[in-house]
Amino acid sequence: MKCPIILQHNAGRVSQRVIRTNFFNKATITWCSGIRYDYISTQDVATDARLRSRYDVILFGPVDAGPVRQIVDGLPMWGNAMPWKKTALTPNLGRIDETDDVRPGLGARGVDNLKRFVADGGLLVTAGDTAELAIEIGLAPGVGIAKRDGLRLNGTLVRAQATESASPVTWGYAKPFTVYTAEGLSFTLSQQAGGRPPHSADDHRRPTGRGGPDDIDLPQTAGFGTPPELPHAERWQALPLSDEHRRNNPRVIPEALRPRALLRFADANELFFGMPIHGVPTDHFNRMFDDVVVSSEMERLARAVRRRARRVTDLSQDAIRDAVRSHAAVQRIMELHDADAITIECLMLKHRKPCLSFALNNGNLLPCGCENDLNATLTLMLGANCFGRGGFQHNPEFDTEQNLYFASHCTCTTRLHGPRGKETAYDLRPFFHQMPQTLALDVQWPRGETVTLCKYHSGKQQLDAWRGEVISSPTSPPTGGCATRTLVKIEGVTDVCSVYGGPHPVLYCGDFARHLKTLAQLYELEIRTNC
Repeated sequence: MKCPIILQHNAGRVSQRVIRTNFFNKATITWCSGIRYDYISTQDVATDARLRSRYDVILFGPVDAGPVRQIVDGLPMWGNAMPWKKTALTPNLGRIDETDDVRPGLGARGVDNLKRFVADGGLLVTAGDTAELAIEIGLAPGVGIAKRDGLRLNGTLVRAQATESASPVTWGYAKPFTVYTAEGLSFTLSQQAGGRPPHSADDHRRPTGRGGPDDIDLPQTAGFGTPPELPHAERWQALPLSDEHRRNNPRVIPEALRPRALLRFADANELFFGMPIHGVPTDHFNRMFDDVVVSSEMERLARAVRRRARRVTDLSQDAIRDAVRSHAAVQRIMELHDADAITIECLMLKHRKPCLSFALNNGNLLPCGCENDLNATLTLMLGANCFGRGGFQHNPEFDTEQNLYFASHCTCTTRLHGPRGKETAYDLRPFFHQMPQTLALDVQWPRGETVTLCKYHSGKQQLDAWRGEVISSPTSPPTGGCATRTLVKIEGVTDVCSVYGGPHPVLYCGDFARHLKTLAQLYELEIRTNC
């Protein structure tokens, strides 16, 4: 999502003198109740080298006269002059300002005068193409124009909200609120002025760049090593620079001069349920994890998780301690954002992976979805609120020889029958796919238990609800799958592959398919079911 920002350059002191510059649209006036202002043209700016002595603030409104460079270059000077003056033939012109020829633009001298005004502490406020001009002439180091990728927003009202950067500019605005955009202009931020941008975690899912998607992402060292962590930032934030990028780099912008985003596009709402969906940077979670100090209560939780397990395989005490630290970080971030549910892009978190936390929270009806999967998280919320059960988000596979459904993943709750139900037996083992080894639960699903396979499809108004029966929880080895595995017979289905509805459905202990069918009928959802 691309996010709008307000460019703020050396705000200076509060003033009662405001100037609005314009290029052709000389009839436009900014009315500021109780504030004295002047109106001058870009041609006046080009001839006044002492702007800061006269003004504290310049409002440079959009020109919309063509290419951005035309604001500086003006119109071609061949042919006759184009006066803007009050005459007997044009009595309505020239009331606010007048010139013998509108063709000359801001020019190089005008650009220099604006730069001097900002350097001397003046506040320059731009919008639309004048914001693009400010970037082009170097008044906004670290700010760029976001790619539009076919986006068209012509004269549109959009929802926006303030970022975490406190500023008087956004004081008094409710969240979210509405802003007007003429053409959908939005910006990017950087901590350096030009140059090659650093790689981010969003650009490169495999930090080392080696191997295929099924290979462990490890540097080629003498022994096992961990790849360097790549930074992550939201679209309205500047990507943090590594030590390597900061070292002897003249392009790095001093912290006090770095651009800030004051507004961004507001959080999206899930269309059917109308729930707000708020995004935060992964680094936000990482910092919370890194700041966690293991308390005596967390030590007790770690001992209890280990004591109740039937067996523990290939897990160090540090791995178990990191699991409870991750649980504390998940709880903290949910409290901080007043969240009813959470989903995290968790595969690349290394020792911070929240598998244990998600298992504990789902068992307590606090929905937590893996791998940033919105559909799975909403399905977990359905189960928690409709029938008081924590679900098992999983990867679906199929035994086509025996027509059985196979579910496996790493965040299964041990409270399959609800928070007050008896805890199901489990083992502790490493998360399978990556180093370093992190804790995951291998939960033993009760043989013969009736289960419900469910998935809500956001944006499609569709719900899947299949009733089945647990055949077994295959052991590993020899069976693969991470880390809980259960084999299910789906009732009345001749081809088990036909129930596939995409990645990460949710399996519930209990017979709830008819409940979900009724819910779908009440809310006019399309449903696929065997009930």
